[in-house]
Amino acid sequence: MLHNFVIVLMWILSVAVPSTNPGDTPQRQPVIETSSVKRFWRSMKLALSLRNQYDPKADDALIVPVYGKSGLGKTFAIRGFIDSISARTVTGLPQVITVVVKHRATPKGLVKQILHALGESPRGREYSDIVDEVIDAIQGHDISMFIFDEADRLDEETFECLRALVDETHRPMVLVGLPNILKIIRLHRKFKDRVAFGVPFEVLDTDEFLDVFLPKVVLPRWIYDASNDSDRAMGTFLWERTRPVLRRVRKVLNLASRIVLIDEEKSITQKHIEEALKKILTDDDEDDDENNVTEDEEERPGAHEDESNRRQDAKRKSRPNRKKRT
Repeated sequence: MLHNFVIVLMWILSVAVPSTNPGDTPQRQPVIETSSVKRFWRSMKLALSLRNQYDPKADDALIVPVYGKSGLGKTFAIRGFIDSISARTVTGLPQVITVVVKHRATPKGLVKQILHALGESPRGREYSDIVDEVIDAIQGHDISMFIFDEADRLDEETFECLRALVDETHRPMVLVGLPNILKIIRLHRKFKDRVAFGVPFEVLDTDEFLDVFLPKVVLPRWIYDASNDSDRAMGTFLWERTRPVLRRVRKVLNLASRIVLIDEEKSITQKHIEEALKKILTDDDEDDDENNVTEDEEERPGAHEDESNRRQDAKRKSRPNRKKRT
């Protein structure tokens, strides 16, 4: 009797609680080592080497801007670089500190952010007092370098704040953001002279997207073989509709993964990607990167302007010279 009861109970549980495939559990996405990410990591090592511990005042060009359009994976690249650094300071803090610049940051708010990133709270109220605390904390913890993400949010005042900290602490500072971060640097020699080198964060080409990026994506029911023609066709279909924004790729695949799980299908196919695209891609999504242009790009005439100028030139050349009336 008891045996039969146990069997019935197990059957009820198996129906009421569906079995969970370990592969269906969302996992943390490892940083995918694309060529852009590898170039970024190499540049960060170069930036770290700029610090001259033996003669700190020998060189004050310690600012490194890293610029690229939104959604290319800059923040992921930062995370991967930070994770790769095992070295700690004398007080146990990471050798490299990351700060995400807040919207409409003020100089006072920015130095407070830096202080909090160092595990400390401001004691003073005045901006100058907090700056002194930041300088003491950087030197006391022996921090090697700072990386400021979303650095395109910096304005002239907050940029001046970082320049002053560079001059006082002689630590390299990496500024990661959209291409318009270059505008403020170009406009002011005092900032431009502090730049050691710049790092463009480049867009993936199609082959690298298909051969390197997609095979490393970690999502439930995502099975991709770069050597399989149908998988490559699916990947090409996805890239043609999302390029160059990797964040958008992840967004589409994440929704497609959820659709597959709900429908209890084996793996993500192109039909699931098509459904996900229809649900999340709007005209606004397509245009969200158009404003992320550099100063040079803003001044450069577009294709329509070029064509119009050519037509006007042709008309002027073909127009006969009229004699002036006397």
